[in-house]
Amino acid sequence: TETEEIHYFQKKIPRNIKLFLFCPSFQTDTNHSRKKLPTNYSVSDVIFNMARIGTWMEFLQTKKFKHLLLALGDKIHTPYRIKNEPVLQSVCEFAKENEIGYSLSGSGPTILFYLDKKNANQKKKILESKLRQISNEYNLSYKFTRIKPDNKGSQLTFI
Repeated sequence: TETEEIHYFQKKIPRNIKLFLFCPSFQTDTNHSRKKLPTNYSVSDVIFNMARIGTWMEFLQTKKFKHLLLALGDKIHTPYRIKNEPVLQSVCEFAKENEIGYSLSGSGPTILFYLDKKNANQKKKILESKLRQISNEYNLSYKFTRIKPDNKGSQLTFI
């Protein structure tokens, strides 16, 4: 209801994480993308995703990149959204194989990459090389850029 108090908790993305966006030059329609999602999920897939909430909290507390990789696991969103999108499938498979954290931005096609600061330069180079290769293969332009987390979150401005 409108009178119900909103509860939230602020958490900061640890400084040992570098974030990058891959923005391919094609668009995905959110409504069409939602239709790719099944109407029912297996209990094991839902439990898998729910367990990632605790893993996120562990990552935010310990700042261990291996916990972030576990927390980013997804069985109810990403697999269905990237299905029939060969560019996204190729990029996500490469990231997973190379222990590069990733998540879709909404329904895609933008992908957010999470790199451990310890080896970010090395991982960024191999990722950029693979993105060029995939883009050339599909005759696709894209943008790849570093971003910084916004630790302030959503803000309302009253006029």
